[in-house]
Amino acid sequence: MPRLDAESASRSPDHIVRTPVLRYFRPVKEASTTSNISGDLGRQYVNCLRSSMEQIRQRVTDELFILAMFERLYTSQMTIICTWLTERMDRALNAHQVNCLSTIIKKSFAEFELQGIPEEVLNSKNYQTIQNRMRLEEATAAVSETTFLSGLRVSMPKFSMLEKAKKMALS
Repeated sequence: MPRLDAESASRSPDHIVRTPVLRYFRPVKEASTTSNISGDLGRQYVNCLRSSMEQIRQRVTDELFILAMFERLYTSQMTIICTWLTERMDRALNAHQVNCLSTIIKKSFAEFELQGIPEEVLNSKNYQTIQNRMRLEEATAAVSETTFLSGLRVSMPKFSMLEKAKKMALS
């Protein structure tokens, strides 16, 4: 067991995280936008999934077993996401959730398709439900963002004019 001395105590927490799986879940230090954070999180999830599937393919030789296991994995993943979205049907998702889920859904579909999962399994009822909800959420987010940005454009000149008026009154 390593000793905890002054030098190791001053190191950042990144030195503690050494396992490949935990590396994906360490806190993000700097990010410019929410979409970058959530897109990265979604990509990290899919990369972890891809890595796991590659390891399974390397170690297991029975192709029928692998396909059956991947079908169950995909089906259970879509069921969990669909259930989670259904429970939140009355609430809109925030931008982070939309970006993260959208990345996970699209890339997971492509990954399992590459693994040879049949089309009827991939396009299940749960997947169609998720796709419909994600389209709705993405459209809502786009409209909300446009409305928010147009509101900023309208209010910015008023704010500048107010500042100028205050400066003129004080002089």
